[in-house]
Amino acid sequence: MRKYLFILFALIFVACSDENEFGPAQEIENVSESEVPEEVKNALKRQRTFNFPEGNYGIITNADELEDVCQGEITLPQMDFFTKYDIVVGVVRTNDTGYSIKEVKLKDIGKSYQLDVYLNKHDYAFCAFSWFLYWEVFPKLENKPMTVRLFLANGEPFTIPQEKYDGDSEIYR
Repeated sequence: MRKYLFILFALIFVACSDENEFGPAQEIENVSESEVPEEVKNALKRQRTFNFPEGNYGIITNADELEDVCQGEITLPQMDFFTKYDIVVGVVRTNDTGYSIKEVKLKDIGKSYQLDVYLNKHDYAFCAFSWFLYWEVFPKLENKPMTVRLFLANGEPFTIPQEKYDGDSEIYR
């Protein structure tokens, strides 16, 4: 009986741990903003949107990709920045203006990356679709797929209500 209890507790421990078949999920530290060249920071800060071939996020691995994502509105000098670093960029869509990006965390979970974006919810807001751009610089990443998860600052999952505009309403809620 003790043997079965031990096996049961071992299975529960393994099932509840933050590990995958390759070991524990490893958080990847972002690069200090002081290490990012001013030309790159300025290019990213000036953007109102990013042009992604698919989806609402991407990993920029070289200067040409940065220029493409920024829709050709920038020209970067030759630099070795992209030999050491990659930039994760993305867009979060909300249904009001009462949010801001709190932090972005990247984890290596074996065969893929997991990007967690945390949002602050503010008391003031206008009812309007809003897009929040985020970007973080990380040490050079492997070529793996990435999933993005959105959370409120308190850890609750963030979802956008799927209301429909009926065409007659003057106010969209």
